[in-house]
Amino acid sequence: MVFILYTVLDSISTNIDERQKLGDLWFNEHLESLEDSIRDLDKELKHASLEQQGKQNSENHEDKIVPEKIKNDIETAFYRSKNDHNQCTWQTSPPTNTTFNSQQLYDSLPFDNPDGGIWTQGYDIQYNASQWTSNKKLKIILMPHSHADPGWRSTYEEYFVHAVYHILNTMIDILETNKKYKFVWAEMSFLSLWWDQATPKQLSLLKKFLKNQQLEIVTGAWVMNDEANTHYFAMLDQLIEGHQFIENKLGNITVRSGWANDPFGYSPTMAYLLQRSGIQYMAIHRVHYHIKKALAKEKRLEFLWQQTWDRTLSTRIFTHLLPFNAYDIPHTCGPDPKICCQFDFLRGRQSYKNCPWGINPVIIDEKNIQERAELLLDQYRKKAQLYRTNALFIPLGDDFRFRTIEESKLQFDNYDKLFTYINQQIHWNTHIQYGTLSDYFAQLLQEKPLTEFPSYAGDFFTYADRADHYWSGYFTSRAFFKRMNRIAESHLRHTLEKPHKCEECGYATVELSKLRRHIRTHTGEKPYSCPHCSYCSPDTFKLKRHLRVHTGERPYQCTVCKFRFTQSNSLKAHLLTHETNAQKFHCTYCPTVLTRKADLKQHMLKKHANDEDFVTCLKCDQEFTDPYVSLFLSKLLF
Repeated sequence: MVFILYTVLDSISTNIDERQKLGDLWFNEHLESLEDSIRDLDKELKHASLEQQGKQNSENHEDKIVPEKIKNDIETAFYRSKNDHNQCTWQTSPPTNTTFNSQQLYDSLPFDNPDGGIWTQGYDIQYNASQWTSNKKLKIILMPHSHADPGWRSTYEEYFVHAVYHILNTMIDILETNKKYKFVWAEMSFLSLWWDQATPKQLSLLKKFLKNQQLEIVTGAWVMNDEANTHYFAMLDQLIEGHQFIENKLGNITVRSGWANDPFGYSPTMAYLLQRSGIQYMAIHRVHYHIKKALAKEKRLEFLWQQTWDRTLSTRIFTHLLPFNAYDIPHTCGPDPKICCQFDFLRGRQSYKNCPWGINPVIIDEKNIQERAELLLDQYRKKAQLYRTNALFIPLGDDFRFRTIEESKLQFDNYDKLFTYINQQIHWNTHIQYGTLSDYFAQLLQEKPLTEFPSYAGDFFTYADRADHYWSGYFTSRAFFKRMNRIAESHLRHTLEKPHKCEECGYATVELSKLRRHIRTHTGEKPYSCPHCSYCSPDTFKLKRHLRVHTGERPYQCTVCKFRFTQSNSLKAHLLTHETNAQKFHCTYCPTVLTRKADLKQHMLKKHANDEDFVTCLKCDQEFTDPYVSLFLSKLLF
């Protein structure tokens, strides 16, 4: 996939000179298409407004659209269908009925920034230990994981060499030591690199762990993609890439759960694509802290995420939202990170960063196990109060964790002791075990059917994690990179089909609007007239360019000499005059020197098409061919 992307970009770069003019034409055509669409919408809104008011005719409203009337038209158009021979059937209706939606959340919350941040205020969580009984135990699923970014502070390849290769090797080794150990993996891009270097024994063990459900592939996409800027084509393409790797290398593996702990906000588009690809459940994390706290208080951190346009409930996907500030161990066991950090046993080693709250982990032994187990269980019980069932999900991991067998044993050995002790305390009415994400959702379904959970419609943007600092700068940063990405995607998905053909000359195009404009070259139709003179144009782009003759507008400015131009092509040609090493093209019939070969060709056609038949201009003494004189000089001189 990466190779294909760079190949396409290289092709674009090497052919940019030859395709420069075509690119300008392509841009102009798409601009015209957009203007046509806006014009059609303009007409529809005018028509709807006139139909609603019934007081004025279309001539009185030809050049004006009243926003208030448009709003009324939209509101009164609910459940009303309209047919037009030139357009598809459409119908507008109010949003789907769900328990809550994003608009309600944003309207109801203060989004203030209390001193010290909202997480400093904490959760005042109370519970009664008697709420759990021998028949209704607190059932805890602890999910070991390692989040691997395919490119962040290091490159994709550097992360693999220095971290991920060792993580996946360690995962295989540690799962082999105990059948009760579990693990999940999300990024197929890294698994693909590891697959090419793994030994036959490692590959065999990987398939074995997938089969006996010690290991689960979650989401199964090529990467854990961003959901704010990414086009749905890219979302789907990388999802297909990952699932094809699974099918080709791992065989009959069904991906049932989605894991997205690190995207900066969440889009309903991604939820829809996951649901349509067969994924039944998903877990997410990075949602605005005010929204998290509000949902936690109402026990709405688990919900059925539904599309706003869905009336049949066919797009719902069950979603679990992590309640606290981060997805690392200090912020996932319960509401107090100072306590939870004491159970990230890697932080007790001098080779790794310690707990920032001042109390580091200690190795579990017979002397401290009761005190340690009670302290940890208290956090688990408090976290359970934020959800509706006795099933509790606890992620155990962080960025690039479980790199070595020593680290893995440190975590698993200490949790083994805690698990055994907690499960033996019958009066605690708690059972804790390692599990995958699907293990948790299976346990949850035993507690309560999905139909009893609230439903939600909308998105989860814009993200803020701990203070009033919104993660929105990347929406618009690196604009040229984003543009290049879109262009590359268009080449990857282009089928080269051109279904709309001209019956006169065989011209074919992708868009119907382009065909309509092309047909005007045969009919001679010029529907767009200048309000200041008799000029008429077959399209809006040429009319807009012509209007600059009357307005004097010159929107394109040279960055060197500040001279301004009415057309972008003129600016491009002018910029070449400032380049000392730019190639020069000399006319063979006159002293004219041009900076572009295309300009020389136009010059030859216009002035020297017939070098034996010249006409001299009476004002400037330049010589022109008859066709040029008849077409242009007559307009200039007379």
